[in-house]
Amino acid sequence: MAYRNKKKKRKKSQFRRFLYVALLAINILVGLPLLFSFLAQYIPPSTSKYVAFSGIAFPYLLVANCIICFLWIFVRYQYLIISLTLILLNTNTIDKHYQFKGVEKPQKCAQCIKVMSYNVRLFDLYNPTPSEFGKGKEKIFNYLKIEKPDIVCFQEYFLDKGNKLNFFTTDSILSTLELQNDERYYYQYFPNNLRNEYFYGLAIFTKYRIVNNGVVELEKGSNNIAIYADIKYRSDTIRIYSIHLTSIHLDKIDYETGKYFSQNLNDPNLSKKTKNIYLKLDVAFKKRELQVKMLKNHIDSCRFPIILCGDFNDTPASYAYNQLAKKFKDTFRESGQGEGITYHGDAFPQYRIDYILYDKRYKSYGHTVTNSIKVSDHFPIFSYISLQK
Repeated sequence: MAYRNKKKKRKKSQFRRFLYVALLAINILVGLPLLFSFLAQYIPPSTSKYVAFSGIAFPYLLVANCIICFLWIFVRYQYLIISLTLILLNTNTIDKHYQFKGVEKPQKCAQCIKVMSYNVRLFDLYNPTPSEFGKGKEKIFNYLKIEKPDIVCFQEYFLDKGNKLNFFTTDSILSTLELQNDERYYYQYFPNNLRNEYFYGLAIFTKYRIVNNGVVELEKGSNNIAIYADIKYRSDTIRIYSIHLTSIHLDKIDYETGKYFSQNLNDPNLSKKTKNIYLKLDVAFKKRELQVKMLKNHIDSCRFPIILCGDFNDTPASYAYNQLAKKFKDTFRESGQGEGITYHGDAFPQYRIDYILYDKRYKSYGHTVTNSIKVSDHFPIFSYISLQK
């Protein structure tokens, strides 16, 4: 009897030891990348691509480490300090991804303006269904009519200058927002055009008079640019940026691979099939690093308060976002709620990659992601910003 009990205890001890070793190995496998995702905010992608990739995976790594912490309680509770330390180290990163409070706009908001940023994906110009042509554009205009932003920054803007497609954008937006058809109230720039008829770029529309505007070339020969408009608000001049950092440039094959990846995680050839996506991500990380450097130089030379809107094509744990956000407040962090997801593509994870950053002397209220309008693969975002210093 004593022998049997001894044998049972030995088996139990062996099982616990196996569980301990297995859990420790898993802890290291998910713990190190979580550390790297913290470092991704500070280390340029050109220095370490592996760190940059960990930044993308932050939400998943956070969940994995929370689960590991819970499991350590039942195995060897002393070891939960490993993941717990890493989670606490990422407190600031968590705050960039998740907000629980939300700050509503007060009934009396001193010097409040409503600012919107929206990547409209060419107003759904290339919808493959002929009967849907132009309907997406009208949905966007109806949305603008309801929300009536004081300032709206567009990315992936489209203009049919020759009116051959009967696809009116600029005139329709001016009419919808009840703005004067005067270039002192809107600014658009197109780095790319087709036959000098169809123009692709960025735009800013504002109910406040524009006293100066310009373009920031982020990369030589690239369509990725930033534009700015200096607006007159009472006695102050405020600079508004609309920016579009480089995307991953995925093609149809990449999207199909992405869908396959999400459904076939056990495929032994998965790494080969996703290699092209990996390479494109690596190139995009490094390009955004350089683009942000160019943009920061331009921002640093500005003597006015700044509101910066745009599609960064990068997550809150990225080097690009954190370099730009250093000097500013983020409307989502100050007055948002939930995850704030703005990109909702089908084949790849949903992330917050669109932002409104603003001068630290201002306050924001009611950051909103309108996820009911799905014309583009991006949701529009807006916030009320009080310009009272």
